[in-house]
Amino acid sequence: MTKDIDDKDLEIWKTVVSVQMHFNDLELRIRNFAILSLGATLTVAGYSLRVGNNVVLMGKDVPFASIALTIGTIVWLCFWFMDRHWYHRLLLGSVYHGIDIETRYAKMRPSLSLSASIKKQSPNELFGRELRSKHRLDIFYWIVAIVLLVAALALISVSFAVFVAIISIAIGLIYLFFGMGFLKKENAVSSGS
Repeated sequence: MTKDIDDKDLEIWKTVVSVQMHFNDLELRIRNFAILSLGATLTVAGYSLRVGNNVVLMGKDVPFASIALTIGTIVWLCFWFMDRHWYHRLLLGSVYHGIDIETRYAKMRPSLSLSASIKKQSPNELFGRELRSKHRLDIFYWIVAIVLLVAALALISVSFAVFVAIISIAIGLIYLFFGMGFLKKENAVSSGS
């Protein structure tokens, strides 16, 4: 072991990297369960459509598939909340802590830069805007949620479903073009992942 890095800090850095791997694994598991729940939702909705199950809801005959898709949307968004606003934040905390340790020893040991390298490689560009991991998470979950919700509404009223789809697309475009507009390349490092 070289004496240019405190042995305790090196062990702490190794632990931080291990924690990053742990939170990344948890996020992948959450997405796996989300996709499994999506498959179950589509299976129940498809079977319900095939056999023609309807439920009387507030005096109106509603296809059970619509209810299944609505419940599936809620469950899907619960997975999004847990992934995006719970474990992703913990992952970011461990990444930033790793970067702090790496910055302290950057001149002595340039190879000690895993967290910083991952953070640097994370952003993509879409329509001239920087797309970070949190934006990709939002896009992944919200596209599916909107499709599920529009499908649920289309089984009840096609015209209302078209209206919701148009509004959803407009909100999505506003998010892509204006919600991410504050993310410029020069402040990307400090803006979060």
